[in-house]
Amino acid sequence: SEAITNVGIAGQSTGAIDITVVGGVGPYNYSWTTSDGSGLVAADEDQTGLSAGTYAVTITDANGCTISDSYTVTEPGALTVSGSLTQLLCNGDNNGAIDITVVGGVGPYNYSW
Repeated sequence: SEAITNVGIAGQSTGAIDITVVGGVGPYNYSWTTSDGSGLVAADEDQTGLSAGTYAVTITDANGCTISDSYTVTEPGALTVSGSLTQLLCNGDNNGAIDITVVGGVGPYNYSW
């Protein structure tokens, strides 16, 4: 079985993969690889401090039997904001406005003006 923790903020290395091996004969040897992520400790059972990417593991038991699997750690899109401004019509009016759109990250968002 496995538990995957995805990266919480784009660009960080907070992902994790926690696997549990059942069957075969211990002790087990682990060989992790990745083509697009980072943070691996290749011989460890569980992985922490991972960036977004795909990670593959080959597990070999004491009898030389092997099994392989792969796992994907994802991340949210980068947090971006865009906006439009409506100017006051006349000095002293209160009809101006700022309209913003927030994309990416993980909602709900908190705004502070």
